[in-house]
Amino acid sequence: FNESENSCVSCPPNRFLTFKLKCEASCAPGQYADLETQTCRLCPSTCELCSSSTVCLQCKVGTVLVNGSCMSQCQKSYYARGKSCLACDSNCLTCFNSATYCLTCNNSLVLNLGHNCVSKCKSNEFVFNFNCMSCPRGCSSCSSTSNCSNCLDNYVLINGTCSMSCP
Repeated sequence: FNESENSCVSCPPNRFLTFKLKCEASCAPGQYADLETQTCRLCPSTCELCSSSTVCLQCKVGTVLVNGSCMSQCQKSYYARGKSCLACDSNCLTCFNSATYCLTCNNSLVLNLGHNCVSKCKSNEFVFNFNCMSCPRGCSSCSSTSNCSNCLDNYVLINGTCSMSCP
């Protein structure tokens, strides 16, 4: 303790020297307690709260927490929820706002109309760029938006198109 300046130069056990040269039981927000030196140290600039110079616990606005680091966006296979990144469903390569709202799929899976990754599309859908697409009206199965292979009841197949049948 330096009496002339009313400040500390070191602290007793379980107390930490702050930037104001005072001994406190804990450090201010944006700082962490360095147990080795018994001093308060600044968190990385993107951290709101941290436990060390390399581990963030909470991020500042505009960043998200990814494995103890604050980043501007989540990595692939994660989505942002508040200030944290959470893992997408294991079938999703990318997802949005929830683990099961897939945008793209892993492996040989295709994205259905409900944004789930599935092994194959429904019979009245076809695959285009790894996405399930609806067959045209009247088709029960198709290979594209312009090529029906089978029609629903009351429709007839004419040159790859399903048309209403005559009564």
